[in-house]
Amino acid sequence: MRTAFLFPGQGEEVARVVSDWYGQSEKVRDLVDISASLLGRTAIELLAKGGRRLSRTEVYQPVVTAVGLGICRELRSKGIRPFLTAGHSMGELAALSASGCISSEDAIRLAAKRGHLMLDAATENAGGMIALVEASQESVKEAIALGLRFGQVQLAACNAPTEWVLTGDQSALQIVASKYRAVNLRVAGAWHGSHMRGTVEEFRRILKDTKYMGFENGFICNRTGEQVNDSIQIPDLLAEQLIHPIQWARTLDTITRAGVANLITIGSGKVLRALARKNLGNQVRVHSTQAPDDFLRVVEVYSQWSEKKPATSEWVPT
Repeated sequence: MRTAFLFPGQGEEVARVVSDWYGQSEKVRDLVDISASLLGRTAIELLAKGGRRLSRTEVYQPVVTAVGLGICRELRSKGIRPFLTAGHSMGELAALSASGCISSEDAIRLAAKRGHLMLDAATENAGGMIALVEASQESVKEAIALGLRFGQVQLAACNAPTEWVLTGDQSALQIVASKYRAVNLRVAGAWHGSHMRGTVEEFRRILKDTKYMGFENGFICNRTGEQVNDSIQIPDLLAEQLIHPIQWARTLDTITRAGVANLITIGSGKVLRALARKNLGNQVRVHSTQAPDDFLRVVEVYSQWSEKKPATSEWVPT
């Protein structure tokens, strides 16, 4: 039974997820403590006052990466292993670690560095993001052309055939939003576009200084939406991701073409579940681990399946 682990990006409410898992899982707690120490805080300080600190980019990225990898450890302890892993935007670091290519500690460290670099770039070059919904590819091209008449506007993500994200100058994006069906995204900067150009080389350097190991399962990268089989490609792919669109619709297509029929969203996964339905309909089953109780239901389902038929976990590079 082929399963993919999907790790969320930034933008979801996570304070409750972090708090619940931190209180009930030693595996999660150990990794969250590592992320907190990198931030010069304790986990208790991060979760104080309703976890409002977690909404900050430089805090959110390492902490959510830690929670996701802790949940991944819990799944593996129950015999649930991925055939493929993928992560949306910042979730790519957790997915890379879950593939066996880098350690959990390195993934958390890289997430902390990434968060700080992105925050610095957003401070120097303010911008925002909007989502275009129920939009055709042609209308997206027209929307970008309109925005470019008033400032910098680029495609930031192709999340589904009719759902796209644009990034750039706020003034130009708001003109686009006034003409098209759009939603303003609550983010601190203009991610995945030229506003982040100043982060690329430094993050590439940090990535090149990281230790890479062999893949234990398939890993799909955001830059191409395809599997990566050689870790030597990782620094360039993850650094360039900061200024290029997330190919999430293509990622989900790659997953189904590999014969995966079960997706497990790791941690807060409302957005990823919705995108799976938009892209794949009923082709796959989507399981949640947002709360420890959700995790227990996933374990029960997989236990029942394993009693009927051995799980398929082998992976061969394509």
